[in-house]
Amino acid sequence: MCFVLKLNDDYYNNYASTITDYQQPQLEDQFGEVRGKLIAALTQRGMLASTEGARQLTNLEKSYADQTATTAAEAQDAATELRGRVENQRSDLYALNQASADPAAASPQAIGQATALAAPESISPVARVFDGFLEPLTAYRTASNNSPTTTRTSTARTASGAGSSRTVG
Repeated sequence: MCFVLKLNDDYYNNYASTITDYQQPQLEDQFGEVRGKLIAALTQRGMLASTEGARQLTNLEKSYADQTATTAAEAQDAATELRGRVENQRSDLYALNQASADPAAASPQAIGQATALAAPESISPVARVFDGFLEPLTAYRTASNNSPTTTRTSTARTASGAGSSRTVG
């Protein structure tokens, strides 16, 4: 019985692509959400068309591009790591086969080694990577809301002045 595990470049490229295909939509969702909030906050402050507003949007776009490249690089690193683990297992199997004088005994050991090759780790979701872009605007809003000059109104009913009391004289 011959057990052949043949993994080629396409397998590893597809593995990396699977990771990227899983994580990239999450990254795009986060980027879209933060971009929308950033635009709303800049508009609310009258800064959308300003140099500072353009700088913040440009920085967010750059961060998105950097994160996309990082995601692709990490996917490729995971594929390279998987390739290394497979190659190590294959080398161990060849060494086991050569060291064994009894081919019948080597076969069950080889099958055990081949099946011991664990499935790759699960792909983790993308962390919240763009939230830092909103921190200055959130801090501004909090400070503005807590400012002593902010007018506050109460929703409590005011007394009409007519009550059930009487003056005794």
